[in-house]
Amino acid sequence: MNTLNGDPTTTKHLDRMAPGRFTLVREAVEVYRGLRAELPGAVPVRPLRLPGRDDGWPAFGLRTADGAGCPTVWHRAGEPVRALPLPVWRGRALVPEVRYPAAAPGSAEWSARDGTLTVILPRTPTALLRPSPR
Repeated sequence: MNTLNGDPTTTKHLDRMAPGRFTLVREAVEVYRGLRAELPGAVPVRPLRLPGRDDGWPAFGLRTADGAGCPTVWHRAGEPVRALPLPVWRGRALVPEVRYPAAAPGSAEWSARDGTLTVILPRTPTALLRPSPR
């Protein structure tokens, strides 16, 4: 059986994927395409420490030379709410948005004063990407 994680609906072959899984792959590629121009020269940001394999809320980001960047938060397990310290973006006006998967419910609030991103992602797995400047 050629599958990911032992799940026959998540085959490694795109031509054999269930339609819903293929849509998730397409969405992930589109998100990446929107970010790839920022990747050269960016430095990593780890608001919660270097994530472990079983962490329910891994978070990481990239900061570009001009101070812009892209924090990314994944909710894989645990409580649906998490506050993340992002002091590197403190004082900046950001608009966080849930980008993957597009149909996932969720929201986030950014406190520029505290440099804290509070994320609500009730479904797993979901990700919050790209708090953009207002």
